[in-house]
Amino acid sequence: MRLLVAAILGALALAPAALAAPPDVVTHRPIDRTQTTGVCGFPVLVHSEGIFTVWQYLDEAGNVVRERWHVERAFTVTWTNPANGKSISSVLGGPVFTEYFADGSVTQVVAGRERLFIARGEGPVAMQVGRVVFHVDPAGTETVPFATPQWDLDINPELCAYLA
Repeated sequence: MRLLVAAILGALALAPAALAAPPDVVTHRPIDRTQTTGVCGFPVLVHSEGIFTVWQYLDEAGNVVRERWHVERAFTVTWTNPANGKSISSVLGGPVFTEYFADGSVTQVVAGRERLFIARGEGPVAMQVGRVVFHVDPAGTETVPFATPQWDLDINPELCAYLA
């Protein structure tokens, strides 16, 4: 119950700022890229494809102070082990809210079903579902002051085990 109250209060705190003024810039960002990662100890291809709509709010000097990213259409992330052909996919959710502060710190809130990798016949393999808040201080140190219980901060071990 406390988590629900905290989530509602957090959303209400952001609502007046979001409603105060329309965004200064709205863009649609198509993404279609494949990268190779070694996080599993063996090569894994990570293919990301979809379109984000990005709303940017600027200060008087034209600097971005707040952004909102939302999936415009289906956005899919697929991990593939090229050695055995095994793969698993997730459709991204969101939205993602980012605030940039004058001291160089950044706070990002991700809400909803960000990643949910489900293996056919096996069920969920890895998930980042619910709400998480990341804060990066001016020195680059990242902390996570809030995460719902279904938000696995590091999904790599589960995905790597599935793909092995």
